[in-house]
Amino acid sequence: MLHRNFIAFALCLVAFALTAKVNSVSFRVPGLQSSDALPEVESSVVVRGRTSTLTIVGKSLSQTKAVEIEPATGIKVVEIKKLETRPDGLNAVSIVLSVEANAEIGQRTATLTAKDNRMDIVWFSIGTHDLTIRNLKLESRRQEVIKLEEGERVIAAANYSFNFEDEAGDINSDDSAASIQVMLKCGRTGSGFYAVPTRVVMEGQNRGTVYFSIHKDQLAHAKPECELQFRLKDKDGNESNRLKTNLPFGGQ
Repeated sequence: MLHRNFIAFALCLVAFALTAKVNSVSFRVPGLQSSDALPEVESSVVVRGRTSTLTIVGKSLSQTKAVEIEPATGIKVVEIKKLETRPDGLNAVSIVLSVEANAEIGQRTATLTAKDNRMDIVWFSIGTHDLTIRNLKLESRRQEVIKLEEGERVIAAANYSFNFEDEAGDINSDDSAASIQVMLKCGRTGSGFYAVPTRVVMEGQNRGTVYFSIHKDQLAHAKPECELQFRLKDKDGNESNRLKTNLPFGGQ
């Protein structure tokens, strides 16, 4: 009976993760307690063929005693480092992972069990190389006219940019396959969509600046306390770290 209940619960968890489209989700297992606030992975990508550190931050995190990776094929937990409390009041736990060279790229989950038996799940990705972004800027806001079947419509748009560094040099000014994952996080819930770069300006072979826009309609359900998170994704599915910012449109 307990086994069937756990399977039903796990299926509900998967359904929630697919609906919410967020990168970390906290859950409750019978007999265990979950954290009060959702943890987040600071840099959610580890590179195959290397030893990488996954750092998880959260307001209610406590010292982790065990980590379980799923799927576990091709990846091993090497070390769980001591809990650190940062100046901003957040706690951080770093997990050292060893990833085999032939490990399959894509998303994995890490289940963290604390000494007080609280459990949290965070999502991360295995990639083939490092892809990092920094210096997120809100370049401008504007009113944009779009054409619909029923006529033209004026909507608010926000123009952003960030710098990137791509170890493999896959992203370039003619790249039409790169995309920006936009995540709207509102407390314990979230949603997401993809934006296409409007322009990529290269500064050498491996770095440059990505420009993109989002519309107010895409954030229709946003509340003032929500935050935006951006991540760059290349044509092979490699994902960058995340950058965060406040909502660009007033009155949400």
